[in-house]
Amino acid sequence: MAELVCPKCGFKVRKSRTRNFYEKILKSFGSRPYRCRDKKCNWRGLMRKRSLIEFLFYAKSIYWRRIVIVITFLMGIFLAFIIFQYVIFYFI
Repeated sequence: MAELVCPKCGFKVRKSRTRNFYEKILKSFGSRPYRCRDKKCNWRGLMRKRSLIEFLFYAKSIYWRRIVIVITFLMGIFLAFIIFQYVIFYFI
């Protein structure tokens, strides 16, 4: 796997600790905080090694696949409800 580099200066980056709840949520979806190794640059930001699609559909854990299936199902029900309300409102 290719090493990740800093988008600002091009040096190698290292993993950084999560600072807040927002970063912890993003970490669970594959994004991690990284920090540039160059002391002059001192860039810190979120990066991911794999895309979100790869992370969700090629997860090794069956737990994540179940979460994806449940979220997809709930989104489908929500969209069907919105479309149903739109049709009812439009025709009545």
